[in-house]
This record gives sequence, structure tokens and C-alpha cells, in this order.
Amino acid sequence: MVLVLGAGVVALSSADRLFNVPTARKLTEGSIRFEYAQGLRAERTTDRFIGIGMNRLLEAEVRTWQRPGFDERITTDLNFNIISPIAGVIPGFAVGVLDALDETPDGRRSFITSTYRLPFELISGTKNLDLTVGIQAGRKDGFFGGFVAPFTDMFSLMAEHNGYRITAGVEFRPIKPLAFRLLVQEERALATVQFSSRF
Repeated sequence: MVLVLGAGVVALSSADRLFNVPTARKLTEGSIRFEYAQGLRAERTTDRFIGIGMNRLLEAEVRTWQRPGFDERITTDLNFNIISPIAGVIPGFAVGVLDALDETPDGRRSFITSTYRLPFELISGTKNLDLTVGIQAGRKDGFFGGFVAPFTDMFSLMAEHNGYRITAGVEFRPIKPLAFRLLVQEERALATVQFSSRF
């Protein structure tokens, strides 16, 4: 299915989240993103995401969540983009709801988040470090944050703390619409594939 959709790719979509942490960057209007994350051990650990840029302000994402000892859950996240970040000029801001259906152990939370794009120089040219900080309130309260630091057009380092757990790893993007990640979350190793397209 991903390969069939790949024929229709015309642009790269931005991300509204790191892995679990929401950012102030959203999918562009008319964009869709698929992501599948699988635990690398025998235990049943999977996450699936389908995000859609509904319009210039709203992004909706449906996701499934499964961990050992839990049945698979399905829920949705909503991200309302107030302003997108402009590198080295102004931060972006967004508000929204995580786990709007209150299906996962983390529960329903409202949030406000800010993303800063900080240009820096590398041998490969100017890159943007995306730094995100925010606060959430609901079944669980607290601060969250994370960053994505690109080293080349293909390789990035990322880390986040969603208020309850740390996720960190590397991303490889061989072409703009397609990304692979190797992540560590708590004691679990995850491999993910992400694909973006337009409709």
C-alpha cells in the first residue's frame, strides 16, 4: 500500500510530533502521513499512526497503541497550529488534545507547545535544530520537550521526554517522503517507518 501511494508523492510533509511529543509544526493542508513502529523483541509492542493535514490550522491523527499486557487501543490526537516556526526569527505555537478518546494509559490531555527552529552551520551546510517545549494537563500533568538535530539531509538525531518516558534514537531519510527510525523507549527498542504523501 505504501509503495502504491508513493507514486503520488509531490511534497514532503512536516511533522506534528517527534514520536509522542507534539510540536508546533503541522502537516501541510492536503498531506497525509503513515507511520508504523514495531518493537524489536518478541513482545507485542506496536504503534500505528495516520495523520492528515485537514486545513491550514488543524491536523488530526488516528493511532493505535499496543504494549505487553494490554489489548490494542485506538485513539486520536488533534493539533491546532497557531503559528509555525520561522527559523531564527520566531517560534511556533500550537494547542491540542492527545488521546482524545481516553484509550491509552497516559489518558486524555490538553496541551500547549512551542517549537523553536535554531539554524546552525555544519560542513554539509546550514541545518535547523528543532527544539520543542510544552505543558500538558489531564489524566496526567506535566512538562514535555524534545529536539531533532539533523547532521546531513539524510541523518538526524532525536530525543524527547513526554513527561513520563524518554524516547531517543536516529532517523534515516533516503528520500524526502520516506523515513526510517531506530528508537529506544524505556527498555524497548523500536524500529519505525514513516511515509508522507498528498491527496
